[in-house]
Amino acid sequence: MVEEPTNEDLKSILSATGAALRSMPVDDSGVITAYLPQKNNPKLAYLTPSHQFPLGGILPIQRRIELIQYAARTGCLLLEDDYDSEFRYDGAPVHSLQSLDPERVLYVGTFSKTLFPALRIGYIVLPPSHVADFIRLKQLADYQTASLEQIVLSRYIGKRLLHQHIHKMKKVYAKRRQVLLDSLEQHFTGQFRVCGRPAGLHLVAEFQFPLPENLPECFCSENVFAVQLEGNRLLMGYGHLNESEIREGISRIRNALQRHI
Repeated sequence: MVEEPTNEDLKSILSATGAALRSMPVDDSGVITAYLPQKNNPKLAYLTPSHQFPLGGILPIQRRIELIQYAARTGCLLLEDDYDSEFRYDGAPVHSLQSLDPERVLYVGTFSKTLFPALRIGYIVLPPSHVADFIRLKQLADYQTASLEQIVLSRYIGKRLLHQHIHKMKKVYAKRRQVLLDSLEQHFTGQFRVCGRPAGLHLVAEFQFPLPENLPECFCSENVFAVQLEGNRLLMGYGHLNESEIREGISRIRNALQRHI
């Protein structure tokens, strides 16, 4: 099972293995547990509970408990993709699914968001019963990750430099997110709402007017990029942009939409 919507590349990868995909609908809080299938039990559920991609919901603790109970009842494994949980800008951290049931949750993370994508290092926390199988699969797919990068990263973490870096970047990204919100409010006052919770390096804005069918061409004319989701929603990343570029980008989006609506 996969969340809907979710990362399209992920769906392609899973489909290529021969898996039969089943959708789990989501709302602004994440996957809706009331809609989990009660027949034809799934083998695996892929989830982004810390910051649902792309809509941005943070799964409440009650739904997390319901997922754990569902997995125990059906024998389903839960694959928890915690891809950018370090960057949350309101409230206290929520327990991971893995911390609630280490025997049924496969916890996947990456340093691509906290450091940089070119590092190409991720990690997975497994139930003990699955470790041997994953070691064998890793050897078949890619015998080892480069040792030098792992050694440097280990020392970086051991000296608490990663912790300091994340603490610093949370402030930077929170400010960029606020600049994006302020720019949207300036150019689209009363015409949009933000989906999900303040977290991560992107947000989704749902507009109260229809977006043009030829949206990519509209944006291309202004040399700007945003991803259209189902309905009148745009996914906009801000982690890689400075504040001036964010303001300029929203201004260009407004110009493009004004000419084509």
